Amino acid sequence: MESHEVHIRHAMFWEFKQDNGAKATSEKICRVHGEGLITDRAVRKWFVKFCSGDMTLIDKPRAGCAFDFDDNLLKAVLEQNPCESIRCIAEKLNT
Repeated sequence: MESHEVHIRHAMFWEFKQDNGAKATSEKICRVHGEGLITDRAVRKWFVKFCSGDMTLIDKPRAGCAFDFDDNLLKAVLEQNPCESIRCIAEKLNT
């Protein structure tokens, strides 16, 4: 988790504990840290989580495949043949 995400989540938690609303919280965070940084909807999601008693500031694991990719392998394949088709590159990387 990025350090700025931790700071934003701490700010949301603080605002939640102060009984401030999600809209006011998102506006305050955006005013301080930059416009468009967080939406009302995202703050509401975290407030619902806090209301349920879950006070952790870490996201739950999401469904789907974990992203694990070796950039060096891709670079090696492209250095061997820069004109290689996407299909051939995919076949080489999936082995």
